[in-house]
Amino acid sequence: MIAKPKNSKRNTTNGKRWEDVFKLLKLAGFVELDATELAGTASNRLTKHDRAFCPHWPYTNIYGTKGRHEWYLVANGKCLIVESKWQDVSGSADEKIPFIVENWRRGTHWTDKNGLIYPRCKNWIVCFDGNYWEHKARGKAVVQFARDVAEKWSVNPNRSLRIAQGSAQLADELMNWLGGAHVTR
Repeated sequence: MIAKPKNSKRNTTNGKRWEDVFKLLKLAGFVELDATELAGTASNRLTKHDRAFCPHWPYTNIYGTKGRHEWYLVANGKCLIVESKWQDVSGSADEKIPFIVENWRRGTHWTDKNGLIYPRCKNWIVCFDGNYWEHKARGKAVVQFARDVAEKWSVNPNRSLRIAQGSAQLADELMNWLGGAHVTR
């Protein structure tokens, strides 16, 4: 889950933003599922659930230990990982961005104790949200670094790293990933 600021007002604001994105996904025909409901072979996960999302998707990171992505989405025969970093003031979140990029480059996955495979996904969106990324020189530099890496490494149409700044750009990137899908009513 997103590392949220300690200020309760900010926690509420940040939580509201993600609730809005969940609502958008549900309006676009997605169902929320547990990770074990989406785990298995690639063919099972891409055909059994037409449009689904799972918060807290497990994976094995570059250090060989268990981690969790914010979301894993499946739609139209493809998958997407969403990572998010909230930073309102100076802190250490920006130092974690190379870790996220390297995990994307390596295409990490995870197998649980029962042998269920939580497959790797080659398409990611990293969302930066909070005042730090938008208004501080170091925050802006980190976002630009991520954009430069995404441009350099996302040359294969079956493998992409997209960068969003704020929930509005995240919603745009999600709709682009869906191919401009219309929201169902």
